[in-house]
Amino acid sequence: MAVGSEAADLRDSVQVERLIRETNPRVVIHAAGRVGGIEANTRFGFEFGLDNAFITANVLRVAEQAGVEHLIYLGSGCCYPSDRCYKMGRADLFAGPIEESSRAYALAKSLGIELMVRARAEGRAWSAVIPANLYGPKDNFSPERSHVVAALIRRLHEAKETGAEEIALWGTGRPLRQFLHSADLGSAVALISGHLEGIQDVVNVAGDADCSIADLAGAVSRVVGYEGRLLWDTSRPDGQAVKLLDDTTVRVLGWQPAVSLEDGLADAYRWFLRNVVAKAAETSAAEVNARRGGPVA
Repeated sequence: MAVGSEAADLRDSVQVERLIRETNPRVVIHAAGRVGGIEANTRFGFEFGLDNAFITANVLRVAEQAGVEHLIYLGSGCCYPSDRCYKMGRADLFAGPIEESSRAYALAKSLGIELMVRARAEGRAWSAVIPANLYGPKDNFSPERSHVVAALIRRLHEAKETGAEEIALWGTGRPLRQFLHSADLGSAVALISGHLEGIQDVVNVAGDADCSIADLAGAVSRVVGYEGRLLWDTSRPDGQAVKLLDDTTVRVLGWQPAVSLEDGLADAYRWFLRNVVAKAAETSAAEVNARRGGPVA
């Protein structure tokens, strides 16, 4: 079964204990966390770091006390060093400087990864799974807290709707990233969960969509249908120059990504139109009718 944030505030150990007691899981996939892009990580670093540390400590402590046999902790590529220009693997973790813009968040997530390493060393079938940059349906499209794919979808959609001839995007467009559709991460986690007894303590899941931020912006433009010019505001930060993960371990198990970048972006955009744009229009219409004294439903 899957439980969302409405089931418990994971920052509260009492609520976590209740949740684990009621569900009595044999396998826990811990994917919860407070996340955001460069701007959110910079503005809310204290909040992100503290909340993620509490969430991780509570979930892992209660799972350990409940005797949970198998556990997967979703880490973050931000935990890898910021000075590597190749696809990073297990040996690179904790071996170099962390990108400053996401430091508090990354350190909190690094705590969870280190605890997976220690749990595995003590004989538990627990592992950290570190995905590449995730995107897809149900992403956070908030203007303040979204990651790069969701942020680009929203901004380019709005630029198309307003007829903007050009739009300025953050940074140089040169940073290299991998993009992983949420469905592909789901299939990887399902496969890994069946091999936890013999797998290593940290497993990357990267997929095949390696590209620059500029190439990503071009792909989003095509999917959204925005035909204006893309400008780059180099006064804004790029974040990590290269963040690429080596996912050989999960490939050896037989996993392959099934969703191409173009198809995945189209899938995410459809969800955005149905669940963000349409709902905003409904809310706006209801507010107008309410002001006019008309029906609100």
